[in-house]
Amino acid sequence: MGDNQNNTYSSIRKNDKRDDRLSFSNYAEHTLRKELNSIALKKCDEFTRQFGECSREQGLLVIFKCRNQLNALNGCLKTYNSDEEFEKYKLVKEQELKGLP
Repeated sequence: MGDNQNNTYSSIRKNDKRDDRLSFSNYAEHTLRKELNSIALKKCDEFTRQFGECSREQGLLVIFKCRNQLNALNGCLKTYNSDEEFEKYKLVKEQELKGLP
């Protein structure tokens, strides 16, 4: 019975360590996503400004009157926030951390 308890405790400790590693990995990925989102917003600043102006002018009719500006903004953000762009960004960050050009 003692060996069985030791194996159980050992597996719990291993699972805890694994969860810690996964949590850090998820946190790192979340942080990179936030950085990429910030970059995308800066690159799409003109579209954001246009949509903001339209929404201020139109008030409650923003849904109907500013549809073109919203579509343009979403298209721009989608370009810079795509999964492909995120994978490229992750690769660049990994190379920076390793000190490679």
